[in-house]
Amino acid sequence: WPGAPERIVLGIEPTISPGLTPIMRELAAARLSICVPLPAGSGSGIAGAVGVLAVFSPRDRLSEEEQAMLLGLGDQAGLAVETARRLEDTARLQVFNESIVQNMTEGIAVQDVAGNLIFVNPAMAAMLGYAPGELIGRYGPDLIPPDQQSIIHAADERRAPGVFHGGAGAGE
Repeated sequence: WPGAPERIVLGIEPTISPGLTPIMRELAAARLSICVPLPAGSGSGIAGAVGVLAVFSPRDRLSEEEQAMLLGLGDQAGLAVETARRLEDTARLQVFNESIVQNMTEGIAVQDVAGNLIFVNPAMAAMLGYAPGELIGRYGPDLIPPDQQSIIHAADERRAPGVFHGGAGAGE
């Protein structure tokens, strides 16, 4: 339509899937067809589009309010598609990182603030002579030999305020 915002592209012919042919023929008879880019984020424009919203109307033109609504709908749909893509990327990254931690040769143990183990990788469990599942919920310091307790207690005291001071091999 005259004066259409540059984000809206008119007159693009859609590719017709065989199963949608009857519906698309009916839609092709529409007097107005509009393709609204679905931007990945605000201000990303057509170049950053993650898809296209195709709109067909039996009318010759849309009101300014309807145009604004379509642009807003396109923005929201684009953000939804981009958010879904990022969630999938995050899930893949989580699986990748988990595989690294589970398969590394260094032992890793995570305690809650009370000192109970909430995660132990297989290497740490093997170092302590347990299966990983046997250690979850156990009080971590109880697993340390008595002659090493003072070292662990000192390390816990240093970590208590949230400050890491390094350790063996940490570049002290």
